[in-house]
Amino acid sequence: MTRSAWGKFSDRKAEELWRCVENAPDLGSQVEDLLLEVNVQLNELERLEELTERLDERIAELYGDVDPEQRLMAIGGLGEFLAAAITACIGMDVRRRFPTTKHLVSFAGLAPRVKSSAGHTKSGQGITKRGDPFFRAWAYLGAMGARQYDNDLSAYFHRLRDRGKHYNVAICATAARLMERCYWTLAQGSVTEIENQEHEVSVG
Repeated sequence: MTRSAWGKFSDRKAEELWRCVENAPDLGSQVEDLLLEVNVQLNELERLEELTERLDERIAELYGDVDPEQRLMAIGGLGEFLAAAITACIGMDVRRRFPTTKHLVSFAGLAPRVKSSAGHTKSGQGITKRGDPFFRAWAYLGAMGARQYDNDLSAYFHRLRDRGKHYNVAICATAARLMERCYWTLAQGSVTEIENQEHEVSVG
């Protein structure tokens, strides 16, 4: 719960929540009423699940029309939804829209802010958060999945964590690296070419 609350779930909050749980029997609710409410909520969840499945099928169908090769699916951790969403935001002609990977990262709002004072650039300013917030959220979610399935992105994430970076900072940086991977995947369509490009960048 602490991680889900981005570190804002304190011990005090936990104690307050537990007091609510302990006092629940004193609320005077009838068992029959509670069961009825639970059944209503379960029926609503089932209906939402059916709609979600239909939407997922339609998204997969449209994604196949836009990119028959479904190239972003080659990146570990990106399912059909995120691959389709990211492709829709980036576009198929990625080189024309974004001259370099830095332009795409900036478009996602994942580029670090730059602040200067007295001729010196300050570091550790966080990301700009400019651009489409949904695109940034999909990149963030994609990084959460990719760090578990993509060896390179996983190693990059853990290097940042080992250096003491906060979880969110490491995930945002991994999301930026993921956007670079998406760029080269759509631009070149070959995982081998992507790895060679990243190697050239790291050597340079």
